[in-house]
Amino acid sequence: MSDRMVDDRKRHVCLAEDNTPFAEAVVATLKHAGIDVTVFQRATDCLARLRDDPLLCDLLITDVKLPDMDGFTLLREAKQCRPSLPVIVVTGYADVSMAAKAFRFGACDFLEKPVRSERLLAAIHEALSSVSEDP
Repeated sequence: MSDRMVDDRKRHVCLAEDNTPFAEAVVATLKHAGIDVTVFQRATDCLARLRDDPLLCDLLITDVKLPDMDGFTLLREAKQCRPSLPVIVVTGYADVSMAAKAFRFGACDFLEKPVRSERLLAAIHEALSSVSEDP
């Protein structure tokens, strides 16, 4: 994969994750791949930024369990701000109904923690390959 992932444009990911070690691992993986990352420990902070600037990021990655709002609510609200925004849901508490819910709400992928960096990058590459330029 190239350092720009899909095309010549630098990509930016918003990560809603309150688990600091996991967030740091994701940031290191993405920075190594040439992708900028903004980490939000609270879903409401992430959503506020997305509402202020719908084009802030090319991809949203959200945990399901966050302290102030669950990742499914963040997913739905983010899609209202920007319907074309690809969203990857990650969780350490995965089950089939949770995955189905993520896809029903518009997620492009659902990953179970711990996730290997290769699998994460593949999911990100696929999500960014399908993103359109519209807000």
